Amino acid sequence: MALQEAMSIYRGTLRAASKFTDYNFRHYFARRAREDFRAFYGSPQVDDASRKAFLEKAKENLNMLERQSMVSQMYKVTSPITRR
Repeated sequence: MALQEAMSIYRGTLRAASKFTDYNFRHYFARRAREDFRAFYGSPQVDDASRKAFLEKAKENLNMLERQSMVSQMYKVTSPITRR
């Protein structure tokens, strides 16, 4: 059950990261999610308390990313058009 929940949060985080309009933000948050989940679930000994704490923090980060991606979409920055 915990692994399914973690995978759901991981996929949601990648989905929320892909909604950013800025390339740098999009790739930064996707990279951070991959690194965080691999580091935590790649360690050999993970107890239940640390797993719960990690999942709660991941849920908070997911909610924050969803809110920030909405703000990012509201205030798109367009490239300046220069003429010669």
